[in-house]
Amino acid sequence: MKKLLFLPALALGAMSANAAVISETPEGTLYENVYIDNDYTFLTQGSYIGYNQTEGGRTKIVVDETGGFIYIHNVIEFFPSYDAWIKGEIADDGTVTFPMPQEIKVDEAKGTTYSVNMLLPHVDGATVTLLPNTEAPDLVMKWDGKTLSQIMPDQTMPESYERYLGYIGVVSSSSDNPYYGQSGLNYEIFSNPVSLPDGIDFDAKDYSVTYETETDQSATLRATIYREKDGNGIWISGLNRADSEQMVAATEDTDGNLTLVSGQFMGYTEDVFTFFYGCDITRNDKDIPTCEWTDDVVLKLEDGKYVAQGDMIINVGNRKPEFGFGLQSAVFTALDDIDYVPSAPVIEGPEDDGTEVDYEDGVWMYALCFYLDPISENGEPLDASRLYYTVHLNGEQVPVGMEEEMMEVPFGYNNDMDVFFIDVINFNMVIGFAFEEVETLGVQAFYKNISGEVTSSELVTWENPSAGVANVSADSPVVSTEYFDMTGRSISEPSGLCIRRITRANGTVETAKTIVRK
Repeated sequence: MKKLLFLPALALGAMSANAAVISETPEGTLYENVYIDNDYTFLTQGSYIGYNQTEGGRTKIVVDETGGFIYIHNVIEFFPSYDAWIKGEIADDGTVTFPMPQEIKVDEAKGTTYSVNMLLPHVDGATVTLLPNTEAPDLVMKWDGKTLSQIMPDQTMPESYERYLGYIGVVSSSSDNPYYGQSGLNYEIFSNPVSLPDGIDFDAKDYSVTYETETDQSATLRATIYREKDGNGIWISGLNRADSEQMVAATEDTDGNLTLVSGQFMGYTEDVFTFFYGCDITRNDKDIPTCEWTDDVVLKLEDGKYVAQGDMIINVGNRKPEFGFGLQSAVFTALDDIDYVPSAPVIEGPEDDGTEVDYEDGVWMYALCFYLDPISENGEPLDASRLYYTVHLNGEQVPVGMEEEMMEVPFGYNNDMDVFFIDVINFNMVIGFAFEEVETLGVQAFYKNISGEVTSSELVTWENPSAGVANVSADSPVVSTEYFDMTGRSISEPSGLCIRRITRANGTVETAKTIVRK
């Protein structure tokens, strides 16, 4: 995305809409993987209008072949808070005409209607006014079955205002200020992202990938290479460190080398398009990286390892060589299942908020705080979806979670109640209750390999420095038993997971989670 530039604001000639807002998805074939590439995007800000050159947005298109219409969803990409379609008619030669203006939003509280219009700058000395384009009032585009591209009007623009040719902008019925707009609209339909085909058997092998990032920092990620058992299909997951499940496809030559073709659509990262590209990353004298696309990247098989013969970029947001996660000098080293022993958790908390135990009315409450990283004991990255942990009280494993009791807790589990996880630092806190005194708390990591083998870290234990201080007798008889739901409301007929409170003759009260089965 180019740097945003600003010019003095252009006064806007008001124009009313002639079509109601289309908010429901129209009838026809819906395409949801539609890539946006505009020559210019315009944004009014105060007394200035800015513009930039954008690429990489996402929208939807509906094609009604029976009626001969095509619809674009949210045609002005950056106009906020609206959900509307504009409608165009398809001619026999693929030309699509969108009559203008068309309404896209109605603010009933303010009595304001917003519409899209074709606009044209009129220059009078130092004053520039955006007025309805009477010579070419409609948006005209070309449809070829995969792309929908704007046909620019055959008009002469004022000097230095060429960027406004084909300007489609938002007009407000209650303001003369220009709003968002675009010119040089282009939409391209993509098929589904690269993925494993359904109904095919695969062999999967995991690799530790060492590489240098786009900022020349050493890093490691975990990738999986899938091979079709009864065919030649090869797919690789894990290269996008923002979404390890995304995949790229590869081909294999007679020497075992793999070729990854550039331009593969991998899916969406934070709802924007993600592509795989081979590239050449270079740096200027100020150490600023730039890159140029290559047609592909070859992973050369050397002594059982795959060594990348070029750089790779997982490009998030667009297909220009400007953004993305870089993988330079990548080397794929196979990991055997036996090497997947997870690293041990570290029991401690941020600053002074570490593991602690509290005692009141016969009940011990504990907060076990620990860090757990999805890496092996040898430093290789693990598949976080296969990593679990268990909690131990006084040497015995105990269930975790009020919403659902679990003996094995998935990595990253969080219910904002008694199990917490902060993914930025892989910090965990588990809160629990016990009738018996808390002498030790422990946590152990488990990893379930693709082969089905389960490996575990050592059991890491915390010792309560106050153990033995509290002394509550459990021999006193029970005088009353009460049950509460998980929100604290009293219930007369307990069932399922609930809280039980026991009051003894000596006045002590014991509270704990329990499951009542009828």
